Amino acid sequence: MQWATSLWRLGDFHGCRARLEQALALAQAARSRQLEADSLRALGIVCYYVGDYGRGQAYYELSLPISREIGDRRGEAATLSNLGELARSQGDYAAARGYYGRRLQICRAIGDRQGETIALANLSLVGHTLGDDEAARGYALEMLRITQEIGHRSNQGYALNNLGHALAGLERLAEAADIYRQAVALRHELGEHFLAMESLAGLARVLTAEGKPVEARAAVEEILAYLQTGSLDGTDEPLRIYLTCYHVLKAEKDPRAQEILTTAYELLQQWANRITDEDLRRSLLKNVRAHRQIMDEYQAARLQWHVA
Repeated sequence: MQWATSLWRLGDFHGCRARLEQALALAQAARSRQLEADSLRALGIVCYYVGDYGRGQAYYELSLPISREIGDRRGEAATLSNLGELARSQGDYAAARGYYGRRLQICRAIGDRQGETIALANLSLVGHTLGDDEAARGYALEMLRITQEIGHRSNQGYALNNLGHALAGLERLAEAADIYRQAVALRHELGEHFLAMESLAGLARVLTAEGKPVEARAAVEEILAYLQTGSLDGTDEPLRIYLTCYHVLKAEKDPRAQEILTTAYELLQQWANRITDEDLRRSLLKNVRAHRQIMDEYQAARLQWHVA
């Protein structure tokens, strides 16, 4: 399916989807269960990116039993992870944790150490979101150990970032700040500058909690400078980054706060408008904490802007 990959890289998701549907039909006609499972999983991913969450989930749920039937454990693990991402994006963190946990079990059983680190990263992030920061810390530390053993430095960056989140949640602020700084340095060293923004936002939140507004502002200024030409596509929680910038700027009475909040709100609305299912759209807006905060903050700010 190299042609589909080429269309994907060009951002032609609809063209990619059409070609994958052709591949699925051919696979089913040829009774190639492996290609059928792979095509269904790929279609689920494309649907996820174009906001067709309901159909994306349906494709994943069709792919999963086929992977099990043919003994494709890596494919099964990948589909479970995809289902977890879909659940997490809708704020269904309990379901996401279940999917990620099952992926972790499979990766350990087949000796997929890189897959194991990804599952640990997802479990750590969900644990932090649910307020279970002790568990999140444990997952992040385990991930850090494995990434150091196998020499996967990019995934080590995720481990450091998630460890920073967990430590911040446990109010171990000085430790969290140090870990976030390590993550930022590693991301820049690897040329993964967009991922450094996630850790800079975490650092800004910790510095704010420590009562260090000048240092928090410096971290946010670095994010804003990056956003002049860069994108947050590919980060775990892009809108949380925008929200952090808004809170720091608002505290400093910086007029750019309004622009940042508006950008975050409009981006969130773009995501929501791509979702055809009303319940899933509502879940995206209301069940994800950062999204709900952006909605609330924007509505409150609009009243103030009109009064002013």
